[in-house]
Amino acid sequence: MDVKELPSGPIVLAVDIPGVSLSDVEVQVEEGNVLAISGKRKCPSKDGGPIGQQIADRRIGPIWRHRHKLLLN
Repeated sequence: MDVKELPSGPIVLAVDIPGVSLSDVEVQVEEGNVLAISGKRKCPSKDGGPIGQQIADRRIGPIWRHRHKLLLN
């Protein structure tokens, strides 16, 4: 994760969360300037079942990606 505070004020985040759609990602700043990024990885499926899946090693469902204390000016 990269966090950059621009001189004009906005904070820019760059986060890689493979297999998670942007619509399934939530970004919050919690008490004490703690950045929390969470998401939900959905199972790639058709009719509710895996598509040709032989091994399931990736976590499906709610995930916590990052919790990081922000050092803001």
